[in-house]
Amino acid sequence: MVIDLAVQLQGKVKDNTPVKTGYLRNEWHVGSIEKRGNEYYIEVYNNVEYVEPVEYGHQTRGGKGFVKGAHMMELSLQEVQKHLPGYLREWMNDFLNTHEL
Repeated sequence: MVIDLAVQLQGKVKDNTPVKTGYLRNEWHVGSIEKRGNEYYIEVYNNVEYVEPVEYGHQTRGGKGFVKGAHMMELSLQEVQKHLPGYLREWMNDFLNTHEL
């Protein structure tokens, strides 16, 4: 389930990433699941050096203007979170039916 959500987020953030060359959009990755204590974590990440200025915005080269951020990760997280209750309900029903509980 955690991997499914991460892959879903990866797809949404790719769709929301602006494209000039396609390099930034194609560099979104899903990491491995990590267990920390009793919790599990998975990371959706992009190591392209200019991902943060594209996400949050930046000053223009001359410093006189500002380019607004695309907020591709922020918007994608909001979208996944909005659909999370239905996704969890569906996952729980599938689990219960599979295990005949």
